[in-house]
Amino acid sequence: MMHVFRILFLVSLVITTFSACAKNNAWNGKYIYEASAGENVAKDEVVVEYTFKYSATQCEVQIEGYQVSEVIICNAHEANNNLEVTFKSYSNGSTKNAYDVEVYPVSSVLFTLTNKDSTTLTTWGELMPDGITEKSGKYFSKHK
Repeated sequence: MMHVFRILFLVSLVITTFSACAKNNAWNGKYIYEASAGENVAKDEVVVEYTFKYSATQCEVQIEGYQVSEVIICNAHEANNNLEVTFKSYSNGSTKNAYDVEVYPVSSVLFTLTNKDSTTLTTWGELMPDGITEKSGKYFSKHK
């Protein structure tokens, strides 16, 4: 009897997880934003690339560049023309970064994407790149 309950629990968990992801196929894809924060003291360009991947089975934000390399596992919630991306964990399953610091509270909004007139607008939340002066604007662009 306990075995049946475990199977039912796992099936309901899988259904809930996949139904919460990628309800609207229009959001599926890879989005990229390249942030430039000028130069460091050695005159090297300071660039960080943010890659957001979203599908029925994936919600991930990869941050690569000047003094950073991390992957965030996220959740996304679709409503109207918005996709709200929230923090779940880092790729290793921890809620703490490589320096053992909890930068983002679990379920906190990292950013929200909005489709407006065939343009993807970003509203930054907890994840706001250095050098950003406008909280909302055209940052992420969709790539295939």
